[in-house]
Amino acid sequence: MAHKDRARAREYAREYGRRKRKDPAYLAKFNAACRDWYRRNPEKQRDIHYRRRYGISLEEYRAMYRAQAGQCAVCADVHSEGDLRVDHNHSSGRVRSLLCGKCNSGIGMFRERPELFLKAVEYLKAHQNLPPEDA
Repeated sequence: MAHKDRARAREYAREYGRRKRKDPAYLAKFNAACRDWYRRNPEKQRDIHYRRRYGISLEEYRAMYRAQAGQCAVCADVHSEGDLRVDHNHSSGRVRSLLCGKCNSGIGMFRERPELFLKAVEYLKAHQNLPPEDA
C-alpha cells in the first residue's frame, strides 16, 4: 500500500512541477507565497536548513553555540549567534564544531588536509622575518 502512495505522490510532484514551469502566473504566486512564508517563519527556515544540510536541529546548533560561548573553535573570536558556520567533515558529513567564516573557508581552502596546514605554517615561519623589498 505504501508503495502505491509513494508512486502517486511522485506523480503529483511531477505534475506540480510541470504546472509551475508552464504557468508564469502560478509560478509568481507560488514564489510570493514562499517568500512570505520565509519572512514569517525565520526560525523554522533555519531549523529546516540545519536539519537538511547538517542533520542537526536549530536547538542543537544553539547548544553548540552556548557550549563554545559564542567563540569560533579555531581563532576564539566571539560572534553573534547565526554568524558561526557549522563545520563538518565533507567525506563523512559528521558535524565537528562552529567556526567563523574565515576559519571555515580556510579549512576548506586547504581541502581539509592537515599536511597542507603544516606546510603553510612552515612557509609562514620561514618568511616572517624577511626584510621588505626595495621599491
